[in-house]
Amino acid sequence: MKIHEYNEMMSYLTRRPMSMGGRVEFQKGSPRFRDQLASGSYVPRLENVEKFKEAYKTIVKRIKDLGLDPKK
Repeated sequence: MKIHEYNEMMSYLTRRPMSMGGRVEFQKGSPRFRDQLASGSYVPRLENVEKFKEAYKTIVKRIKDLGLDPKK
């Protein structure tokens, strides 16, 4: 690596966002969704809940097939 390339890299790594914590934070989310979560009025879609239940049952079955206790 040439000295000029090293200097460019170091100036990039020590620029304000990197020197203040490593990365720039992402936005917290859309106001409508954030407000729904805060108020407790957000209701997940039923098909997503059903898919989660099926996946959970499959995981528990496979853990039992391995002879392990899924409660641990």
